[in-house]
Amino acid sequence: MKKILYLHGLDAIPKPEKVSILEKAGNVMAPRINYRAFIGDITLFNELSDAITIERITRIVGSSFGGYMGFYLSEFCKIPGVLFNPALSYKSLDVPVIKSYSDTRKTIILGIYDDVVDPKMTKRFVEENQFQNIEIVELPFGHQVSEENFKLVLKYLK
Repeated sequence: MKKILYLHGLDAIPKPEKVSILEKAGNVMAPRINYRAFIGDITLFNELSDAITIERITRIVGSSFGGYMGFYLSEFCKIPGVLFNPALSYKSLDVPVIKSYSDTRKTIILGIYDDVVDPKMTKRFVEENQFQNIEIVELPFGHQVSEENFKLVLKYLK
């Protein structure tokens, strides 16, 4: 059975409705994180990577800043990720990952109307850094991911 780490966005909480959707794919670990307490500090990244190992997490799902963390945790821990509007072009942390660190599959789902995390900047970031094995899916929604759009995660958590 899949074990999923769900990382919510900045100043958000793990919404029970989204956790419930993820539970259709496996067991879910959805910590409530005050990211602002860790901005610029590698401690949270290290704690999450340790938790991934201890809990035997097999998939990462993240949104916005949680997508940023999820992207690099996926690379570092070599487990697949599904990331909604990840804030990849907003570098706020030096994580111990080099470009093309792994061939770990990641799906990035971008809301083309996102006015918080520019989807063009995210695409440019992936292209310029030559990360491998990434599928980018562009859909007609904004930064907030509705429950209906979040259900797409089930398709990509294979």
